[in-house]
Amino acid sequence: MFTRRVIRVAILVALTTALLASLGTVQAQEEKPPALEGTIVFRDAKALSDSLAIDLVDVPAPAAGTQYEGWLLEGATKLSIGELQRQVVQGGIVFTYVEPASGNLAAKYSGFQITIKPSGDVAYSDTIPAAGMAHVRHLLSAWDTNPDKKGIAVGLRQQTALAMTHAQLAAKATTLADVKQHAEHVVNIIEGSKGANFGDKDGNGTVENPGDGRGVLGYADDAIAHAGLTAKAVPDRALIVGNSKRVIDSATNVKDWAGGARDNALLAIQQTNLSLATIFISNAAQSLTWAATGRDADGSGVIDGIPGEGGAQTAYTSAQDMGSFSLKKGKEGLPTTPVTGDLAVPQLALYALLAGAALTTLGLLMLRRRRVA
Repeated sequence: MFTRRVIRVAILVALTTALLASLGTVQAQEEKPPALEGTIVFRDAKALSDSLAIDLVDVPAPAAGTQYEGWLLEGATKLSIGELQRQVVQGGIVFTYVEPASGNLAAKYSGFQITIKPSGDVAYSDTIPAAGMAHVRHLLSAWDTNPDKKGIAVGLRQQTALAMTHAQLAAKATTLADVKQHAEHVVNIIEGSKGANFGDKDGNGTVENPGDGRGVLGYADDAIAHAGLTAKAVPDRALIVGNSKRVIDSATNVKDWAGGARDNALLAIQQTNLSLATIFISNAAQSLTWAATGRDADGSGVIDGIPGEGGAQTAYTSAQDMGSFSLKKGKEGLPTTPVTGDLAVPQLALYALLAGAALTTLGLLMLRRRRVA
Protein backbone atom coordinates (compact mmCIF):
# COMPACT_ATOMS: atom_id res chain seq x y z
CA MET A 1 0.00 0.00 0.00
CA PHE A 2 2.83 2.37 0.95
CA THR A 3 4.69 1.60 -2.27
CA ARG A 4 1.61 2.34 -4.38
CA ARG A 5 1.22 5.71 -2.72
CA VAL A 6 4.85 6.59 -3.35
CA ILE A 7 4.52 5.57 -7.00
CA ARG A 8 1.43 7.77 -7.37
CA VAL A 9 3.29 10.71 -5.83
CA ALA A 10 6.23 10.16 -8.17
CA ILE A 11 3.93 10.08 -11.18
CA LEU A 12 2.25 13.29 -10.01
CA VAL A 13 5.66 14.97 -9.63
CA ALA A 14 6.67 13.91 -13.14
CA LEU A 15 3.44 15.18 -14.69
CA THR A 16 3.62 18.46 -12.76
CA THR A 17 7.20 19.02 -13.90
CA ALA A 18 6.27 18.37 -17.51
CA LEU A 19 3.34 20.79 -17.18
CA LEU A 20 5.61 23.49 -15.78
CA ALA A 21 7.99 23.02 -18.67
CA SER A 22 5.17 23.38 -21.20
CA LEU A 23 3.81 26.44 -19.46
CA GLY A 24 7.24 28.01 -19.54
CA THR A 25 7.42 27.43 -23.25
CA VAL A 26 3.97 28.95 -23.84
CA GLN A 27 4.83 32.01 -21.76
CA ALA A 28 8.05 32.41 -23.73
CA GLN A 29 6.04 32.82 -26.93
CA GLU A 30 3.93 35.70 -25.62
CA GLU A 31 4.91 39.13 -26.90
CA LYS A 32 6.20 41.50 -24.25
CA PRO A 33 4.17 44.69 -23.81
CA PRO A 34 5.62 47.87 -25.34
CA ALA A 35 7.65 50.14 -23.10
CA LEU A 36 6.70 53.20 -25.13
CA GLU A 37 3.37 54.09 -26.71
CA GLY A 38 3.18 55.40 -30.25
CA THR A 39 4.15 54.39 -33.76
CA ILE A 40 7.38 53.71 -35.62
CA VAL A 41 6.54 52.78 -39.19
CA PHE A 42 7.91 52.78 -42.74
CA ARG A 43 6.24 55.27 -45.05
CA ASP A 44 6.68 56.71 -48.56
CA ALA A 45 8.38 60.11 -48.82
CA LYS A 46 9.99 60.42 -52.25
CA ALA A 47 9.98 56.70 -53.05
CA LEU A 48 8.61 53.37 -51.80
CA SER A 49 9.05 52.93 -48.01
CA ASP A 50 12.02 55.32 -48.06
CA SER A 51 11.22 56.95 -44.72
CA LEU A 52 10.74 55.98 -41.08
CA ALA A 53 8.06 57.99 -39.27
CA ILE A 54 8.34 58.12 -35.47
CA ASP A 55 5.57 59.41 -33.23
CA LEU A 56 6.02 58.43 -29.57
CA VAL A 57 4.26 59.76 -26.46
CA ASP A 58 5.18 60.00 -22.78
CA VAL A 59 8.87 59.32 -23.35
CA PRO A 60 10.91 59.58 -20.12
CA ALA A 61 13.41 62.44 -20.20
CA PRO A 62 17.02 61.29 -20.62
CA ALA A 63 19.46 62.12 -17.83
CA ALA A 64 21.14 65.51 -17.85
CA GLY A 65 23.95 65.69 -20.37
CA THR A 66 22.62 62.78 -22.44
CA GLN A 67 20.50 62.47 -25.58
CA TYR A 68 18.47 59.82 -27.38
CA GLU A 69 19.69 58.49 -30.74
CA GLY A 70 17.77 56.28 -33.18
CA TRP A 71 19.18 53.31 -35.08
CA LEU A 72 17.85 51.02 -37.81
CA LEU A 73 19.14 47.46 -37.52
CA GLU A 74 19.64 44.42 -39.70
CA GLY A 75 21.80 41.75 -38.09
CA ALA A 76 25.16 43.35 -37.33
CA THR A 77 24.39 46.35 -39.58
CA LYS A 78 23.41 49.58 -37.85
CA LEU A 79 22.32 52.88 -39.36
CA SER A 80 22.05 55.99 -37.21
CA ILE A 81 19.07 58.11 -38.15
CA GLY A 82 20.22 60.92 -35.87
CA GLU A 83 19.37 62.38 -32.49
CA LEU A 84 15.77 62.11 -31.32
CA GLN A 85 14.69 65.29 -29.58
CA ARG A 86 12.14 64.84 -26.82
CA GLN A 87 9.45 67.51 -26.66
CA VAL A 88 9.75 69.32 -23.35
CA VAL A 89 6.04 70.02 -22.83
CA GLN A 90 4.32 67.01 -24.39
CA GLY A 91 7.13 64.59 -23.59
CA GLY A 92 6.91 62.94 -27.00
CA ILE A 93 9.25 62.28 -29.89
CA VAL A 94 8.10 63.20 -33.40
CA PHE A 95 10.72 62.55 -36.06
CA THR A 96 10.92 61.43 -39.69
CA TYR A 97 14.02 59.96 -41.27
CA VAL A 98 14.23 59.94 -45.08
CA GLU A 99 16.78 57.71 -46.80
CA PRO A 100 19.05 60.09 -48.79
CA ALA A 101 19.24 57.80 -51.84
CA SER A 102 15.49 57.01 -51.72
CA GLY A 103 16.22 53.38 -50.88
CA ASN A 104 13.52 51.05 -49.58
CA LEU A 105 14.12 50.89 -45.82
CA ALA A 106 11.70 48.00 -45.33
CA ALA A 107 13.86 45.94 -47.68
CA LYS A 108 17.00 46.67 -45.67
CA TYR A 109 16.05 46.76 -41.98
CA SER A 110 13.99 44.69 -39.58
CA GLY A 111 15.02 46.20 -36.23
CA PHE A 112 15.09 49.54 -34.44
CA GLN A 113 16.63 50.76 -31.22
CA ILE A 114 17.03 53.96 -29.25
CA THR A 115 20.34 54.41 -27.49
CA ILE A 116 21.58 56.99 -25.01
CA LYS A 117 24.40 59.27 -26.09
CA PRO A 118 27.26 59.31 -25.32
CA SER A 119 27.30 55.93 -23.49
CA GLY A 120 25.66 53.97 -26.30
CA ASP A 121 23.49 52.05 -23.83
CA VAL A 122 20.30 50.65 -25.38
CA ALA A 123 17.22 52.32 -23.88
CA TYR A 124 14.54 50.73 -26.09
CA SER A 125 14.53 48.21 -28.91
CA ASP A 126 12.47 45.96 -31.16
CA THR A 127 13.08 43.44 -33.93
CA ILE A 128 10.56 41.91 -36.30
CA PRO A 129 11.17 38.13 -36.46
CA ALA A 130 12.75 37.02 -39.74
CA ALA A 131 9.90 34.61 -40.51
CA GLY A 132 7.42 37.49 -40.46
CA MET A 133 9.61 40.16 -42.04
CA ALA A 134 10.20 37.95 -45.08
CA HIS A 135 6.54 38.15 -46.07
CA VAL A 136 6.31 41.84 -45.19
CA ARG A 137 9.11 42.38 -47.70
CA HIS A 138 7.26 40.32 -50.29
CA LEU A 139 4.43 42.82 -49.94
CA LEU A 140 6.49 46.02 -49.77
CA SER A 141 9.72 45.54 -51.70
CA ALA A 142 10.11 42.43 -53.85
CA TRP A 143 8.39 39.24 -54.98
CA ASP A 144 10.43 37.38 -57.57
CA THR A 145 7.56 36.16 -59.76
CA ASN A 146 6.11 39.65 -60.27
CA PRO A 147 6.96 41.88 -63.24
CA ASP A 148 10.13 43.81 -62.34
CA LYS A 149 10.08 41.75 -59.10
CA LYS A 150 7.98 44.50 -57.53
CA GLY A 151 6.36 44.08 -54.13
CA ILE A 152 2.87 42.60 -54.14
CA ALA A 153 1.14 45.51 -52.41
CA VAL A 154 3.14 47.88 -54.61
CA GLY A 155 1.86 46.18 -57.75
CA LEU A 156 -1.68 46.07 -56.42
CA ARG A 157 -1.71 49.82 -55.85
CA GLN A 158 -0.06 50.65 -59.19
CA GLN A 159 -2.28 48.47 -61.36
CA THR A 160 -5.52 49.44 -59.61
CA ALA A 161 -4.71 53.13 -60.09
CA LEU A 162 -3.88 52.47 -63.75
CA ALA A 163 -7.18 50.67 -64.33
CA MET A 164 -9.00 53.59 -62.70
CA THR A 165 -7.22 56.05 -65.01
CA HIS A 166 -8.26 54.19 -68.15
CA ALA A 167 -11.84 53.84 -66.94
CA GLN A 168 -11.95 57.60 -66.41
CA LEU A 169 -10.50 58.17 -69.90
CA ALA A 170 -13.20 55.93 -71.34
CA ALA A 171 -15.92 57.78 -69.44
CA LYS A 172 -14.72 61.08 -70.94
CA ALA A 173 -14.35 59.73 -74.48
CA THR A 174 -16.50 61.32 -77.19
CA THR A 175 -16.55 58.43 -79.65
CA LEU A 176 -17.75 54.86 -79.22
CA ALA A 177 -14.45 53.52 -80.55
CA ASP A 178 -12.47 55.38 -77.90
CA VAL A 179 -14.81 54.18 -75.15
CA LYS A 180 -14.33 50.58 -76.27
CA GLN A 181 -10.58 50.93 -76.63
CA HIS A 182 -10.11 52.19 -73.07
CA ALA A 183 -12.67 49.68 -71.81
CA GLU A 184 -10.47 46.94 -73.27
CA HIS A 185 -7.54 48.44 -71.38
CA VAL A 186 -9.57 48.28 -68.19
CA VAL A 187 -10.44 44.62 -68.70
CA ASN A 188 -6.88 43.59 -69.52
CA ILE A 189 -5.30 45.54 -66.66
CA ILE A 190 -7.70 43.94 -64.20
CA GLU A 191 -7.51 40.40 -65.57
CA GLY A 192 -3.82 40.18 -66.42
CA SER A 193 -2.41 38.27 -69.37
CA LYS A 194 -3.57 34.92 -67.95
CA GLY A 195 -7.12 36.08 -67.25
CA ALA A 196 -10.12 34.41 -68.86
CA ASN A 197 -11.33 37.73 -70.32
CA PHE A 198 -7.94 39.01 -71.50
CA GLY A 199 -7.69 39.80 -75.20
CA ASP A 200 -8.77 41.97 -78.12
CA LYS A 201 -12.12 42.87 -76.61
CA ASP A 202 -12.95 45.82 -78.88
CA GLY A 203 -12.24 43.79 -82.02
CA ASN A 204 -9.78 46.22 -83.65
CA GLY A 205 -7.28 43.44 -84.35
CA THR A 206 -4.82 44.33 -81.57
CA VAL A 207 -4.60 43.16 -77.97
CA GLU A 208 -3.82 46.29 -75.96
CA ASN A 209 -2.72 46.13 -72.33
CA PRO A 210 -1.14 49.16 -70.62
CA GLY A 211 -0.76 47.03 -67.48
CA ASP A 212 2.20 44.92 -66.41
CA GLY A 213 0.49 41.59 -67.17
CA ARG A 214 0.01 40.35 -63.60
CA GLY A 215 -3.44 41.85 -63.23
CA VAL A 216 -5.23 43.59 -60.39
CA LEU A 217 -6.95 40.33 -59.44
CA GLY A 218 -3.65 38.44 -59.37
CA TYR A 219 -2.02 41.01 -57.11
CA ALA A 220 -5.05 41.01 -54.81
CA ASP A 221 -4.92 37.22 -54.44
CA ASP A 222 -1.19 37.36 -53.67
CA ALA A 223 -1.67 40.15 -51.10
CA ILE A 224 -4.31 38.10 -49.30
CA ALA A 225 -2.08 35.02 -49.32
CA HIS A 226 1.10 36.70 -48.08
CA ALA A 227 -0.65 38.75 -45.41
CA GLY A 228 -2.06 35.49 -44.09
CA LEU A 229 1.35 33.81 -44.20
CA THR A 230 2.88 36.67 -42.22
CA ALA A 231 0.30 36.39 -39.44
CA LYS A 232 0.74 32.63 -39.36
CA ALA A 233 4.53 32.95 -39.11
CA VAL A 234 4.43 35.25 -36.05
CA PRO A 235 1.02 34.77 -34.38
CA ASP A 236 2.22 36.38 -31.15
CA ARG A 237 3.04 39.74 -32.74
CA ALA A 238 -0.07 41.91 -32.45
CA LEU A 239 0.96 44.57 -34.97
CA ILE A 240 1.42 41.99 -37.69
CA VAL A 241 -1.71 39.99 -36.92
CA GLY A 242 -3.99 43.03 -36.69
CA ASN A 243 -2.67 44.76 -39.79
CA SER A 244 -2.54 41.56 -41.82
CA LYS A 245 -6.32 41.40 -41.44
CA ARG A 246 -6.57 44.96 -42.79
CA VAL A 247 -4.49 43.96 -45.79
CA ILE A 248 -6.68 40.91 -46.39
CA ASP A 249 -9.96 42.82 -46.02
CA SER A 250 -8.78 45.68 -48.24
CA ALA A 251 -7.43 43.36 -50.95
CA THR A 252 -10.72 41.44 -50.86
CA ASN A 253 -12.56 44.73 -51.41
CA VAL A 254 -10.29 45.45 -54.38
CA LYS A 255 -11.16 42.06 -55.89
CA ASP A 256 -14.88 42.71 -55.51
CA TRP A 257 -14.83 46.26 -56.89
CA ALA A 258 -12.39 45.46 -59.70
CA GLY A 259 -14.43 42.42 -60.69
CA GLY A 260 -17.54 44.58 -60.94
CA ALA A 261 -15.63 47.17 -62.96
CA ARG A 262 -14.45 44.51 -65.40
CA ASP A 263 -18.02 43.32 -65.90
CA ASN A 264 -19.22 46.86 -66.59
CA ALA A 265 -16.33 47.44 -69.00
CA LEU A 266 -17.30 44.29 -70.90
CA LEU A 267 -20.89 45.55 -71.09
CA ALA A 268 -19.66 48.91 -72.38
CA ILE A 269 -17.77 47.15 -75.17
CA GLN A 270 -20.93 45.32 -76.25
CA GLN A 271 -22.91 48.54 -76.78
CA THR A 272 -23.65 50.15 -80.13
CA ASN A 273 -24.79 53.40 -78.56
CA LEU A 274 -22.30 55.90 -77.11
CA SER A 275 -24.60 57.03 -74.29
CA LEU A 276 -25.23 53.48 -73.07
CA ALA A 277 -21.55 52.59 -73.32
CA THR A 278 -20.69 55.69 -71.29
CA ILE A 279 -23.13 54.70 -68.53
CA PHE A 280 -21.55 51.28 -68.12
CA ILE A 281 -17.96 52.52 -68.23
CA SER A 282 -18.81 55.32 -65.76
CA ASN A 283 -20.00 52.63 -63.34
CA ALA A 284 -16.67 50.88 -63.88
CA ALA A 285 -14.80 54.12 -63.16
CA GLN A 286 -16.66 54.56 -59.88
CA SER A 287 -15.91 51.00 -58.76
CA LEU A 288 -12.23 51.38 -59.65
CA THR A 289 -12.01 54.67 -57.75
CA TRP A 290 -13.14 52.76 -54.67
CA ALA A 291 -10.75 49.93 -55.49
CA ALA A 292 -7.82 52.33 -55.76
CA THR A 293 -8.47 54.78 -52.92
CA GLY A 294 -11.11 53.11 -50.76
CA ARG A 295 -14.55 54.22 -49.65
CA ASP A 296 -15.69 55.83 -46.40
CA ALA A 297 -18.81 53.67 -46.24
CA ASP A 298 -19.72 54.50 -42.64
CA GLY A 299 -19.12 58.25 -42.93
CA SER A 300 -16.55 58.29 -40.13
CA GLY A 301 -14.17 60.51 -42.07
CA VAL A 302 -11.59 57.72 -42.21
CA ILE A 303 -11.18 54.90 -44.72
CA ASP A 304 -10.46 51.84 -42.61
CA GLY A 305 -9.04 48.49 -43.63
CA ILE A 306 -12.37 46.74 -43.17
CA PRO A 307 -14.87 45.06 -45.49
CA GLY A 308 -16.50 47.62 -47.77
CA GLU A 309 -14.00 50.40 -47.08
CA GLY A 310 -10.29 49.77 -47.64
CA GLY A 311 -8.87 49.83 -51.16
CA ALA A 312 -5.44 49.23 -52.68
CA GLN A 313 -3.97 52.29 -50.94
CA THR A 314 -5.18 51.03 -47.56
CA ALA A 315 -3.82 47.57 -48.32
CA TYR A 316 -0.42 49.12 -49.03
CA THR A 317 -0.23 51.29 -45.91
CA SER A 318 -1.53 48.41 -43.79
CA ALA A 319 1.31 46.28 -45.18
CA GLN A 320 3.69 49.01 -44.03
CA ASP A 321 1.97 48.98 -40.64
CA MET A 322 2.72 45.25 -40.42
CA GLY A 323 6.38 46.27 -40.33
CA SER A 324 5.88 48.68 -37.42
CA PHE A 325 8.16 48.54 -34.39
CA SER A 326 6.89 48.16 -30.82
CA LEU A 327 9.68 49.21 -28.47
CA LYS A 328 10.61 47.17 -25.39
CA LYS A 329 12.88 48.25 -22.55
CA GLY A 330 16.61 47.99 -23.05
CA LYS A 331 17.69 45.06 -25.19
CA GLU A 332 14.48 43.07 -24.61
CA GLY A 333 13.43 43.69 -28.21
CA LEU A 334 16.69 42.45 -29.73
CA PRO A 335 17.30 38.88 -30.93
CA THR A 336 18.74 36.53 -28.32
CA THR A 337 20.10 32.98 -28.30
CA PRO A 338 18.21 30.71 -28.55
CA VAL A 339 15.99 32.55 -31.03
CA THR A 340 13.13 30.00 -30.85
CA GLY A 341 10.91 31.62 -28.25
CA ASP A 342 12.72 33.49 -25.47
CA LEU A 343 13.12 30.58 -23.10
CA ALA A 344 16.51 30.73 -21.39
CA VAL A 345 18.74 27.68 -21.72
CA PRO A 346 19.35 27.35 -17.94
CA GLN A 347 15.59 27.40 -17.33
CA LEU A 348 15.01 24.65 -19.88
CA ALA A 349 17.86 22.60 -18.43
CA LEU A 350 16.36 22.91 -14.95
CA TYR A 351 12.99 21.62 -16.16
CA ALA A 352 14.66 18.70 -17.90
CA LEU A 353 16.70 17.89 -14.78
CA LEU A 354 13.62 17.91 -12.56
CA ALA A 355 11.68 15.74 -14.97
CA GLY A 356 14.59 13.31 -15.20
CA ALA A 357 14.88 13.09 -11.43
CA ALA A 358 11.18 12.41 -11.04
CA LEU A 359 11.18 9.71 -13.69
CA THR A 360 14.31 8.10 -12.22
CA THR A 361 12.63 7.95 -8.81
CA LEU A 362 9.58 6.38 -10.39
CA GLY A 363 11.74 3.76 -12.10
CA LEU A 364 13.59 2.82 -8.92
CA LEU A 365 10.37 2.43 -6.98
CA MET A 366 8.87 0.20 -9.65
CA LEU A 367 12.03 -1.93 -9.68
CA ARG A 368 11.91 -2.26 -5.89
CA ARG A 369 8.28 -3.30 -6.08
CA ARG A 370 9.13 -6.06 -8.55
CA ARG A 371 11.89 -7.39 -6.32
CA VAL A 372 9.60 -7.45 -3.30
CA ALA A 373 6.95 -9.26 -5.33
